Amino acid sequence: MPLDTPDSLAREFSAKLFPAEKQLDPISAAVLPPSYSAATSEADMSDVSTYSECKATTMHAALEENQEMADVPVQISTLPDQRRDIVAKKGAVFNLMVVGESGTGKTTFINTLFADELLKRVGSRRRPFPFGGPEEDSAYEYTGDESANSQHHRTTKIESATFDLEEEGVTVRFTVIDTPGFGNYVNNSNSWVPIVEYLDDQHRQYLVQEEQPERSSIRDVRVHVCIYFLKPGYRLMPLDIRAMKELSKRVNLIPVVSKADTFTIPEMEAFKNNVRAAIDAHKIQIYAPSDDYDLGPLYTSEVPLSIIGSHDSVIGHDGRPTRGRQYAWGVAEVDNPDHCDFFRLREVVMSHCMLDLIDTTVEQHYADYRVQKIELARTAMKEAGATNEEIAAQPLCMLLRKSAAQLQEHDISNSIKFQAKVVELNKRFAEIVEKQEENFSNWETELTQKQDEFNADIKKIHRDVIDLEAAVDILSYRVRNDPKDTGGRISKGKANVADIFHRDR
Repeated sequence: MPLDTPDSLAREFSAKLFPAEKQLDPISAAVLPPSYSAATSEADMSDVSTYSECKATTMHAALEENQEMADVPVQISTLPDQRRDIVAKKGAVFNLMVVGESGTGKTTFINTLFADELLKRVGSRRRPFPFGGPEEDSAYEYTGDESANSQHHRTTKIESATFDLEEEGVTVRFTVIDTPGFGNYVNNSNSWVPIVEYLDDQHRQYLVQEEQPERSSIRDVRVHVCIYFLKPGYRLMPLDIRAMKELSKRVNLIPVVSKADTFTIPEMEAFKNNVRAAIDAHKIQIYAPSDDYDLGPLYTSEVPLSIIGSHDSVIGHDGRPTRGRQYAWGVAEVDNPDHCDFFRLREVVMSHCMLDLIDTTVEQHYADYRVQKIELARTAMKEAGATNEEIAAQPLCMLLRKSAAQLQEHDISNSIKFQAKVVELNKRFAEIVEKQEENFSNWETELTQKQDEFNADIKKIHRDVIDLEAAVDILSYRVRNDPKDTGGRISKGKANVADIFHRDR
């Protein structure tokens, strides 16, 4: 025999007390229906009391069940852990570029940043050491101004080395791009060109990979941050201004003052103020962390950051071993915020803002490049006669493929190296035209002088002819008037004619 539950008792009472068409829901009914009246018997009232108790018990049980369901977690708090597990399984990619003149400490900085001798200081430059292989290397070459370096044929290369680093189960593939030879020429006006071309080419390669049908093995080659090393001095050089202005349009740019241990505190503050003034005046876009990071305002006020690079262990001011440089006057500590901003730079690049650097590259710099290429492709299709509907119906890969020739022509015409060559040829053409105009002017002057000389000779000859005619007339007259004395007179006349011919000779 089944047990009587509060719900079954409530339903039995409702069926007995009310007609079938007006039975109460024992859970939702709050009051009795109007058909209930005071004439109800005491037995019925007892049944009503039983019903109320059953209803209260049922509602209390339902509330407790709902409360228990509300206390069950949805597990959305595990989202960061899920993300971390995915990154730990797949790994991450981070591409870092260092730009600066030779001798500014780029190699030492990389070794200091990763706390290991990743890059060799001598011998074969930028071979992956100790990770990676020959397939991980790449190099861009740029030949400098041969006229300015006629004694030595020098070539600028953009070299990269890739390392797989693991920490607490998370593997990150770092690619370090160096620019040996930057700023080492007598004429450095175009030293930044190969760097800009490299950045654009990485965006182009990723765009091509992104439009392939199979994208599971896509490799992120986009540069996520560029650390620009400023040579110690008192102000920014024109090369630094032009290079940073072009780089900031394509990559997250962080300027740093190298070899901070060569400055006094007042000198460093004065140099930083000069750099900030130049950055503001030339509207150079410096990377700033998003509002999600607390160090954003503080970091922005500290740019450019000053750094000291060293992988050597020395005894610090507190008597403990630390990285730094030993001098006769004391120790310059790498990780001491009072000595330099290396700790702050490592926070931005590694500890706090690495994800923001990657996101900014994707959402800003690469997105701008992608939109520009798509707009150029659509413009090329319109010029070829395609309608807006036809262009809209084209997949992006087909749109780029059909306008490949126009895009290539646009890339060539807008190439910085091509534009620099055009400027150089125009300058050379202007010099040639100016030289030829100068030659024409000299030739005209010489011709005018010759013409004046010839005119003077013509006038002289004309006068001689007139004199000869006069002498001939005189001789003729004398011969006609005194024919007997012709011998002596004729001889005298010949002498006069000779005088005329030899006059002013």
